[in-house]
Order: sequence, then C-alpha cells, then structure tokens
Amino acid sequence: MKCFERQYSYRGASVQITVYTSTDIICNEVKEAILGGINEVLNFIRRHDGCHIRSKEHLEVTSGDNTVTVEIKPLNTLARMFWGTAVDKVREVCKG
Repeated sequence: MKCFERQYSYRGASVQITVYTSTDIICNEVKEAILGGINEVLNFIRRHDGCHIRSKEHLEVTSGDNTVTVEIKPLNTLARMFWGTAVDKVREVCKG
C-alpha cells in the first residue's frame, strides 16, 4: 500500500519520494523515521532484514523482508545531474 508521497527540494534539486509499506503499523513507523530525514528511513529499512537497491534509474530500495519500499525520482535537471552521487550515498547507507 502507498504509505506517503512527498516532494523534497534541497539546494535547487527536487525529488519525489514515495514509500510503500505492507501494513499501517509499519507505515506509521516509517512516518516517524522520515522526521529524521531520508537516512533514518534507510536505516529503518536496513533493520528490516537489510536494504536492497532494486533500481538506480529511479532509485528503488526495498527491505529484505519486503515490508517497505522507497522510490526516489529526480524531478529536475539539477537532481538528475547529481543522481550518481545520490545513488552512491544510498548504497553507502545500505551497507552501513
């Protein structure tokens, strides 16, 4: 189920973040985690049997137990210019 969808901008780079969860309980936990930023959401995913990058074109990260999926899509040219850096950062957090 779709838990939430938001657009974020940082220094002119805009992305759309969509989170899917298997239950309302997990959705509420993710909504609490997002208050700490996307890294907290990725750490939350990591605690659910690991963090797996499924796609890099539009970044798709899924928990190992398949209870949480996060999609991040670039919305403008500036975001696309730094997309490789964003993917590397997510990969780093997922390994952590």
